Amino acid sequence: MPFPVTWTTNASAPPAEPTVSTAKRDDLPAGAARVPSERCVAENVRDRCVRTFETAWEEAAMQGLCAEGALEYALDRLRHIPVDDLLDDNGGD
Repeated sequence: MPFPVTWTTNASAPPAEPTVSTAKRDDLPAGAARVPSERCVAENVRDRCVRTFETAWEEAAMQGLCAEGALEYALDRLRHIPVDDLLDDNGGD
């Protein structure tokens, strides 16, 4: 995972180059919450949605639904994924 990048700006100065934090995850104080990055959360959500869609499509195909029916079934399953499961680090599995 790349190190966090922070931008510094000064209205009277030209645009600054990004600065890279050298802090490591292990540098957090004991008991501090580890918050996943927005990118990590987005990747987990995307992966969960893809897995849900693929599983639902296969279920629909095994039940004998046509392609359009399988698509509707898979989309319905996506619409009903609990939001808390999407935000869970384990993807709700």
